Amino acid sequence: MLLKPLNTPDHKVLAAMNRAFLDYKKTSKVDPKRLATIRASALPFCPRDFLVRAAYPTSDLDAFGAFFTSVGTTVHTWVQDIAGLTGMVLGDWRNRKTGKWRRFSLPPKKNPQDWEYHELEASVLGAIGHCDGVFCTNKRLAKKANKKKSPAKRLAAFVSLKVPLVVIDYKTCTTSAISSKIKQSSDSYILQLLFYCLHFHELGLNVQGYGNFYIPRDNPRKWGMNVLPWDAKKRKYITKKVTKWVAIHRKALNATTWREFNKLYNLGGCTNEYCRVCRSKNAAGIFRKAFDDGSWPLAERL
Repeated sequence: MLLKPLNTPDHKVLAAMNRAFLDYKKTSKVDPKRLATIRASALPFCPRDFLVRAAYPTSDLDAFGAFFTSVGTTVHTWVQDIAGLTGMVLGDWRNRKTGKWRRFSLPPKKNPQDWEYHELEASVLGAIGHCDGVFCTNKRLAKKANKKKSPAKRLAAFVSLKVPLVVIDYKTCTTSAISSKIKQSSDSYILQLLFYCLHFHELGLNVQGYGNFYIPRDNPRKWGMNVLPWDAKKRKYITKKVTKWVAIHRKALNATTWREFNKLYNLGGCTNEYCRVCRSKNAAGIFRKAFDDGSWPLAERL
């Protein structure tokens, strides 16, 4: 129980709210098609968590999970609008009034308030995702490349002019945690960024670095980030990892028997600190129940 209510009017209100917080549940349907491909936001890929999620058609959030999710979504929209004012962010831009698109572009100069930012899609090695932000660190070269009329020609110009880019993801945290977050981002956060870097590198773009941009929920004025260099060693590392995970994902899609499931479980726990299965003391029980409750193979439902 969150509070200890007394038998007075004000505490009766608190008691009612206390119960509402505890009873709250936000249920959303899981689109099975989203499971057909590994997503960058799910890295490192965990077959345990993947198959548990695949077993059930809905997912639930308690009151506080819903709070953090909604805050995160709001902060993303807010900071992406602000980032667009720099004139240095590559993205897909949609005119709110006309519906017209300007894809793979810096923000349009004319009536910039009419244009809505949309994240660039990343797709490589059989996995997909959407990158929060791609910053051009040489504005002169970026503006020159951006003059081309079509997305394909703009991409070619950014490649030929070797416009330096930094790949960014926006994350929320608290002011007390931001220093440690900047010094050492979680494994899952870094893997997402490396995946995006690999995608843009494969397009021929001049990716120079990547970093998480942290915004404290309790004081957004205290934001901060740390940009790390992108290099051949990291490219080789993330290529190897994603190739391995895509192969495991394919096996998970086609797993039918408990023996096949158990082999996937025995690959070991993942390094994602947010994995609800691997972080559970009853991981084996959760996994077995998902097998019993689900309809397999998953590939037949996609």
